[in-house]
Amino acid sequence: IHREGEVVPGALTVSRIVLPLEIMLPHESIQKLEATFTGVARYGHRTCVNGRLWAEDDATLRYEAWLSQGDVRVATLRARLVHTGPSEPVAVSLRRDVRRELDRARAFLRSCRVRPTAYFRKPWGMDLSYPTAFLAALPSGELVRQFQGASGGLLNRLTLEFEPGRKVALASKELPEAAVELRSPLRKTFNRVATMIRAGLVTFGRGTALVLSSEGAASRRALA
Repeated sequence: IHREGEVVPGALTVSRIVLPLEIMLPHESIQKLEATFTGVARYGHRTCVNGRLWAEDDATLRYEAWLSQGDVRVATLRARLVHTGPSEPVAVSLRRDVRRELDRARAFLRSCRVRPTAYFRKPWGMDLSYPTAFLAALPSGELVRQFQGASGGLLNRLTLEFEPGRKVALASKELPEAAVELRSPLRKTFNRVATMIRAGLVTFGRGTALVLSSEGAASRRALA
C-alpha cells in the first residue's frame, strides 16, 4: 500500500464512483458498497465510468459500475441503496473548527471533480454533513498509515456497510475516523483486514478489506 507516485489511491477511485449517486439520488442512502480492484489507475489518464441502476423493489435500488482507463478495467463497484426520503437538514453554526472541517470536505469534493455546492445543497435545504464517499475513503487511508512501506501491498477488495440515513455532521464533537485490524499475522498472500468507521462511540460503517502483501504483489505497483 502506497501514498506517493502516479498511482491513483483506491479510496479516491471508489469515491469518484460513489459520489455521483449521493448527488443524483438525495432521497436514497447507500447501505452497502463492494469494490473490487482489477487494475491500477494512474493520474493524467482519461477515466471512464459506465454503470447501470435498477430497482430491486419499491424501497431498494441496485447499482453496478465499472471504471476504466483506456482498455484497462481498473475497478468494479456494486452498491445497494435504500429509500430514506428527505433527511433532516444538518445545519450548524460555522465555528472555526467547523469551517476547518468544511474546507476539508470541500477539498475532498473538488478532488472528485465535484462542485461542493452540488453535494451540500439538497432539495430540502443545506446539508452540512460528510459525504458517504468521504467516509468510504477513510479505511483505505488508514491502511496506508498502518501498512505502508515493507508491509504494504495491493488493495484487492473493499466491502463496507452503512446505517441508512445516519449522517456525520461536520460539527460533530468527534471527527470520523477509521480503525483497521489485521486479525492474523501478515501473510505473503492475501490478508483480510477488518475495518470500522466511527465518530466517538458511534459506529457509522463497518466492513472488510482484502490486501495482497507487498511480497505477493512484487510485480504490481501498490494501490491503496
